[in-house]
Amino acid sequence: MVVEVALAVAGPAGEVSATVRGAHVAADVLTRTVIVPLCLASLLTGVVQSLGRRPA
Repeated sequence: MVVEVALAVAGPAGEVSATVRGAHVAADVLTRTVIVPLCLASLLTGVVQSLGRRPA
């Protein structure tokens, strides 16, 4: 994710502590609301596909 990389670069590079803190909060929100649900959806679809196939 481009946004995650941008936050990872901008956070530590920031000279103001509020910038660093804001980057970490934004990365945490992004991870919890986008990345984790997409990972769980990917896992679930893989399990459903494997259960739906007939053994060869």
